[in-house]
Amino acid sequence: MTLPSGIGHRSAAGIARTRTRSSLDTIATFSEQTLRRRAKIARDGITQTELDNAKTYMTGSYPLRFDGNGTIASILVGMQIIGLTPDYPKTRNEKVEAVTLEDVKRVAARLITPDDLAFIVVGQPAGVTASE
Repeated sequence: MTLPSGIGHRSAAGIARTRTRSSLDTIATFSEQTLRRRAKIARDGITQTELDNAKTYMTGSYPLRFDGNGTIASILVGMQIIGLTPDYPKTRNEKVEAVTLEDVKRVAARLITPDDLAFIVVGQPAGVTASE
């Protein structure tokens, strides 16, 4: 069975989120690893290989989103809502490729704050205690 996971953001709200599904006996490990990884990224940034892999994924998967009229309409409405120009689908991958390692490190240091991270866990997980 494949468990879905994903990363999303709401830039206007200043929210970044990671979601996953895990068994209750492994969620504590997931939480600890997430905290450590976020702290490392905030402190050290990412490697050039990680950036290259992210760019390859983002530029390669982008065209796959345009797979039907409803999806395309939704993308166009979203572009309009956030003020993107009509040529954005043509220029997006160029913008992704233009991101440098220094850009990522600068933004990560400013936006990734491990102390502000909150977890919402449903169920009775092993090894996790509630906090404020």
